[in-house]
Amino acid sequence: EGAPVGLLAVAGDCDGLYVSDAISWQAIERAEGVLARTVTVDPTETAVVLDGPGGTLVLEPVDADTLDVWLSLPDGAVFVEETSWDGRAVDVEIVSDPWASGLFRGVFVSVNGQVVLRDLFATPDLTAIAVSPGVDEMRSDDGGVPVCRTLVERGADGDR
Repeated sequence: EGAPVGLLAVAGDCDGLYVSDAISWQAIERAEGVLARTVTVDPTETAVVLDGPGGTLVLEPVDADTLDVWLSLPDGAVFVEETSWDGRAVDVEIVSDPWASGLFRGVFVSVNGQVVLRDLFATPDLTAIAVSPGVDEMRSDDGGVPVCRTLVERGADGDR
């Protein structure tokens, strides 16, 4: 709090790039595989989307137009919500951000662009979660942080 408006901060080794609005830190970029994972999966063929010591993400068809979304964390916390579904493959994004502040911090899971699960206090280690067989992980060549990489190359300090 209290950082000047527009101040940029680099977290870790470009794990995230944030901007201050004087009250909170808002993410501009999050490193793929570190703070965000995006996958495409057909829930009728693969229920367990991500699994490992960092947690487990499961999509379970309830009926022809509803999916249950389960996120189990190592501390025993389990989050479950339903979302509408058209019976086809879905794009799933899980974000786990310990550095953003206010309502931008924590873990959230989106299905086809709509936030389904959210917790402001949990920040599971996404690097400790593997993509299940049959699930396609989307990755870009720049790791999701092109602006951050450019700033660091120009001499920005990566410690926050």
